[in-house]
Amino acid sequence: MPRAVIDADMRTGKTRIVLEEAKREGRPILVIAPKTGLLVWKEQAKLWGYQGDMFLMNYEQVWRNPGRKFGLNVKLEEVAGRMAHEGILVFDECHRISSRRTKQTRACWKLSDIWRGKVRLLTGTLVRNGLVDLYAQYRALGRGLVFDSWTSFADRYVVFHPVYRWKPVGYLRVDELADRIKPFTVSVRAKDCLDLPEQMTVWRSCQMPPAAEKVYRDLERRLRAEVSEETVTAPTTVAKVLRLCELAGGFVHTDSGTVRKVHGAKLELLQDVLDEVPPGEQVVVYCRFLAELDAIAGLLGGDCRTVHGQVSGQEREEVLESFRNKEFRYLVATVQVAGLGIDLSTARYTVYYSIGFSFADYYQSSWRTVHPEKHDPVYLVHLKTEGTVDSYVWKAVRRKQSVRDALRDWLVGKEEEEEHL
Repeated sequence: MPRAVIDADMRTGKTRIVLEEAKREGRPILVIAPKTGLLVWKEQAKLWGYQGDMFLMNYEQVWRNPGRKFGLNVKLEEVAGRMAHEGILVFDECHRISSRRTKQTRACWKLSDIWRGKVRLLTGTLVRNGLVDLYAQYRALGRGLVFDSWTSFADRYVVFHPVYRWKPVGYLRVDELADRIKPFTVSVRAKDCLDLPEQMTVWRSCQMPPAAEKVYRDLERRLRAEVSEETVTAPTTVAKVLRLCELAGGFVHTDSGTVRKVHGAKLELLQDVLDEVPPGEQVVVYCRFLAELDAIAGLLGGDCRTVHGQVSGQEREEVLESFRNKEFRYLVATVQVAGLGIDLSTARYTVYYSIGFSFADYYQSSWRTVHPEKHDPVYLVHLKTEGTVDSYVWKAVRRKQSVRDALRDWLVGKEEEEEHL
């Protein structure tokens, strides 16, 4: 299959599939991946004995500092010119190019269009926000290969909001859509090929104290609240949701730009959860906001290290390596930074203090502590503040997961049906 999407769960060997193919056919590889995933490719190439040429670049580099010929990165144009005919072009974690409007996505389309060798898109979250994500990713296989155009795709498969024409509210001919992408898709489910430890899902909740709840309700209903003699306003819906999410975790940004602690109920709940973890067991704590991260790190003290967007790549790798060597017990990280392409399997407990609306971030992070060689169950502990936006966020994430699972089951089911025939 010259061009294909490999939609496979974590730990099923997506990277190895490409490396073995390149090694068998003697092909060089050009890998476009998130920053956190580039080191994985180096480690996997060494592990599986791939000794050919491999050029690594993160997604942001694809479109920055464009050259004259194709509008891609200058260095990338040079490498693509050398490798385009016989190489394998890999877009790892291709859900990063699921939005058709971004410069990043369109630069990847250009690269795929000039590529004459094989193209592989690797992901475990093919559908991140809805079936509309499929267009941009399959467009990266090549112009007109799967779908003729965005207009024809949208007219045939997407139902848009009658007022907000950019917002999908439903889908049509889903079976036909799945049939259309099936010849270009390889779907692999971990449960079908790996003996993985069981993932135990735990939900724990807390209640805001009355004073904090008053601040929350004022902001929710009046779009304005008073915190420690400072004002918090939410002039837009997006700002309102963001501030409510902060308040659910115990903190909020005021209009002056300072961060105020409003309550400690969720931190106390986290402490209770961690007290129940057996002694010696490592724990990964994910959160969304830096104020939460700092507070959690302060709560846990010296046996804790943090990873977030302001930590350099080298320091980040040093922290993660120290965690894998069990030099400290608690890793506190933002889910956007430490939820993708890293191995945290020395831990069995993952605690979600807070999370955004991205199903991809949640799904990817939930597999970081899973490893085929582990037999004891791993635990995913979800914290939420009752009566707040937390419940809505988790409901939105689970809804996106159900769409993704339905498509995956349909694709795998069709493949099994064809094999049986």
